[in-house]
Amino acid sequence: FFDGVNSESIGITENMSNKHQTIALELGRQFANYLLDKECQAIIAPFDVRIPNGYEKVEEIKTVVQPDIIVIALPNLDNYGYRGAPGLVIEILSPATAKKDLQEKYRLYERSGVKEYCSCRAFLPEQQAASQAGIPARTAVCSGAGIKYPEGNR
Repeated sequence: FFDGVNSESIGITENMSNKHQTIALELGRQFANYLLDKECQAIIAPFDVRIPNGYEKVEEIKTVVQPDIIVIALPNLDNYGYRGAPGLVIEILSPATAKKDLQEKYRLYERSGVKEYCSCRAFLPEQQAASQAGIPARTAVCSGAGIKYPEGNR
């Protein structure tokens, strides 16, 4: 998958593993079931999220990312994907993507107004992910027991 900020690649991730896709599908299914009668929707990658710097036309938006899972409000959904900041972004970390997801993409999501960001560390011990990139403030950690916030990040 390609992720780009201002038309510059911030990485092409490796092919998604079976475990990665199984986790994404299950989390996406759980959110989708919960949101059935609501005015928002859960979507799993690949799906373009276009983050404008202002009021650019669709073809002028240069920042396009593909988070693993997003929860979006339906009015911003169009034939090109989603325009704007999703309400929730979930990234499933792997050794190859953890640093980028916890640093570059996290900062992009924060600047663009994403309300909640969750990193799922299914492939990494928490200590390894933290030592690679640090745990940003307000980053939830998905674990087998549910979502928890690291100490001091509530």
